Amino acid sequence: MRYTKKIIIFHWRDILNPESGGAENLLFKIVQNLSFEGIQVIWVAPRFPNAPPISKFGRVIVYRIGNRYNIYLLIPLFYFIKWHKKFDLFVDSITGIPWFTPLYVREKKLAVIYHLGKKETFIKDLRHRVGIFGSILAALAFILEKSIPLVYRGVDILTFSKDTRDELVDIGLSPSRIHIAQEGIELSRYIKFASCQKDLIPTVVYVGRLVATKGIEHLLQATSMIVNKIPNIRLIIIGRGYLEEKLKEYSKSLGISSNVLFTGYVTEEEKISILSRAHVLVHPSLREGWATPVIEANACGTPAIGTDVPGVRNTIINGVTGYLVPYGNPKVLAEKIISIITEPEKTQKMAKMAIEFASQYDINKTIEMAIKVFKILMNEKQKP
Repeated sequence: MRYTKKIIIFHWRDILNPESGGAENLLFKIVQNLSFEGIQVIWVAPRFPNAPPISKFGRVIVYRIGNRYNIYLLIPLFYFIKWHKKFDLFVDSITGIPWFTPLYVREKKLAVIYHLGKKETFIKDLRHRVGIFGSILAALAFILEKSIPLVYRGVDILTFSKDTRDELVDIGLSPSRIHIAQEGIELSRYIKFASCQKDLIPTVVYVGRLVATKGIEHLLQATSMIVNKIPNIRLIIIGRGYLEEKLKEYSKSLGISSNVLFTGYVTEEEKISILSRAHVLVHPSLREGWATPVIEANACGTPAIGTDVPGVRNTIINGVTGYLVPYGNPKVLAEKIISIITEPEKTQKMAKMAIEFASQYDINKTIEMAIKVFKILMNEKQKP
């Protein structure tokens, strides 16, 4: 009987979680392609409201246990009770606090790191999530993240951008252990929209989760400045997240609620249609692993404005495919948005260069490179 290879993934969200984002979508595409080759994939994540305990996607099975806090204690317990010696590869998917699998897992391991949170990211996010205790939890999360170079020293690491790779080397991890599968998009779905006419109404779009680290409040502030010069400016905010209601209230307090549309979840086709008709995409984030929405917008001929921070700055050629602006500076952001909307000749040149720039980022190459790393590790013999 042919042996079926098995991998197990620890990740703090799964693909059906309402707060899932780019990290979950990318990892799911990779392991789904692995499953098409006959590999069994188990994805372990915390429960969320109204979620079933198990979801099946062919050979990819999601198991939900505990909550976002106690799952870090349950994973080691389940390893010794159920998972020990049952899998060919353990995938430690880090989007904040590490799972610390090198301390207890004896089988082959792969750490998947999208970006480092850093202290400012943890503080901003956790203060909004848990209020007064947020700063304490943020300090703890930061300390745990700082332990990565020590705990994961001998573990292979997969990441998806040069920015993150450089950050990992800077904190002391070996470059020889870090594999880059540069993140890309499904180019064919976007490029066919590149010749779409822009909306008659000046349109700005944001795509992403509605959480504290994304800087959406700065985009709302910039919009409130722009309405003085462009009264019919329209801001479309695509995505879901725990800040949605607060952001809606904030737009009302700024007097721009009639200019702002919160779409919530949209299908991929709807998202691409909106991106292709928008005049500019804005990505005002504090930090990213890789600002995929920028590349998506570029691929359908829409320039982008993003913050000059890790994970965003390398997705924009400043002054060529869009503009880089300082994080947290709505005045400069407003000026650049106005520039793109009011200088159509220059913007058309940007759109052309944006399409060319985006064409190098193909999700098929990302998946191919990532799968190669998975397979090499699955086929390696574990050292005794």
